[in-house]
Amino acid sequence: MASRGVIFKSCTCSVAGQAGRRRNRTCPRLVERGHGNWQFDCRVRDIRGRSTQVRRGGFPSQAAATRARDGVLDQSLERFTGQRWTVERWLRYWLTTRTSIRPTTLRVYTQHIEQYLIPHLGRLRLADVTVRHLTGMFADLAKQTTRSGQPLAPATLHRICATLRGALNAAIRNDLITDNPARRVELPSRPRPHAVVWPRNASSSGGSTAPATRSPSGPPNTSPRSSTESPPTGSTRCGGSPRCAAFAGAK
Repeated sequence: MASRGVIFKSCTCSVAGQAGRRRNRTCPRLVERGHGNWQFDCRVRDIRGRSTQVRRGGFPSQAAATRARDGVLDQSLERFTGQRWTVERWLRYWLTTRTSIRPTTLRVYTQHIEQYLIPHLGRLRLADVTVRHLTGMFADLAKQTTRSGQPLAPATLHRICATLRGALNAAIRNDLITDNPARRVELPSRPRPHAVVWPRNASSSGGSTAPATRSPSGPPNTSPRSSTESPPTGSTRCGGSPRCAAFAGAK
């Protein structure tokens, strides 16, 4: 049977003559009612199979400490991981699972994570991230400048958010968390490019263009031609082929 850990009583009384040292579980006053508090100490495995120590205190009774301990031990490994792992730990683990993407994409993800996401969110517990945290992060990023002294473009902020959204979606698929706040964060709108449509018979200089005609013994003739001007005899769009000329004569 797996160990359920230990539950004990402890206090913060100092050892006489030894400043900074506490009695903890050796205090003789622990037998007194209301002195000290109850704590539990157990070990739980995460999604990688690694054992993690969990120690919590401040419970008013042994029964309260027991219920809290059972709540930790009885939850799934995935839910425990989401509550225990930091954002930094999850993002770096997520990168190791991205084995089917292009190296250039992986480098972009790594840059976003190391340069922007971990400095702002890395210490938070994965299950504790909220829209408020993300709004504050992107507000700070919008004030940063690039090497050229320009602020981060809205398109860059959207790409950083896309990286975070992908990592949190993976956490949801692994049952570590149940919500993705990156889906609801508001970012500055990106300027949309407008297509420029040139008139069919207009050049970049504003003049009219005519289809190039090729003479039998010279370069293409790109000079404008009047709509009433007829092509020279024996010359057609196919370059004056004898067969075409014969066809034109037959007409």
